[in-house]
Amino acid sequence: MGKIQVITDSASDISYENEKRYDIHIIPFPVVIGEKSYLSRVDMDYDGFYIQMEDQEDVPKTSQITSYQFEELYYECYQKGCTDVILVMINSKGSATYQNSLWPSTHFLRSIRSVRVRFLFTVMTGAVIPAPTASR
Repeated sequence: MGKIQVITDSASDISYENEKRYDIHIIPFPVVIGEKSYLSRVDMDYDGFYIQMEDQEDVPKTSQITSYQFEELYYECYQKGCTDVILVMINSKGSATYQNSLWPSTHFLRSIRSVRVRFLFTVMTGAVIPAPTASR
């Protein structure tokens, strides 16, 4: 069996413990709260996010994960010897992140031909955790 990497975005709300336990790569979403920009799970944890929210009148804004970030991530997977990448992402209707994940998967990885990217879209954490355990 080949080496499989499960990747999701920070909208999955996976705990830090499960991220490490199951070797899930979580891509942080850029978030703007008030006048400050953050990367979710990098610049603040979930509790910090809610504390920041209490002090703001406006709803936080998110930005999509870029094609360039996906290309870098796919290349990292290639360098680690992955044969398959399973993306469990926020739904394609609610975010441009899905479209941004497609271009590098069809152009960059097509030139390598040794890494396959499979897509699963959900807003539920429950779909992410079984994926790495099923591959073992």
